[in-house]
Amino acid sequence: MSCQAQHEPVLRDEVLELLAPAGRSVLLDCTVGLGGHAEALLEAAGQGACLIGIDLDEECLRLAKQRLGRFLPRVRLFQANFTDVRAVLDEAGQTASETFTITVIEESAGATPRFFLPWAEGSSRRIGQG
Repeated sequence: MSCQAQHEPVLRDEVLELLAPAGRSVLLDCTVGLGGHAEALLEAAGQGACLIGIDLDEECLRLAKQRLGRFLPRVRLFQANFTDVRAVLDEAGQTASETFTITVIEESAGATPRFFLPWAEGSSRRIGQG
């Protein structure tokens, strides 16, 4: 995966509206990427929230750490596959009572991305198509 230094999260406002992070204590971003949505969620959630971010790409995690540095020590980033979420939560000392991920799927370079919110195992809800 090629990471770009400049990153603006897609559907930022819609994500914040749907996830309503204000007042939440633990945020989980299973595909943290460059940290754009994580940053927005932490800003909206307030000082009491911590974030656990997961991504396979080491370079993206490095860039996300830079972007989210002002939120330390409330941010913990893990190099892992989102399918290992339970193991990551165990390592972070958290339980999975309500987990979700935002997934951006692009079929080819230049294609219009589609966005999904998997709410329950084995199901998903499409929230937008650009």
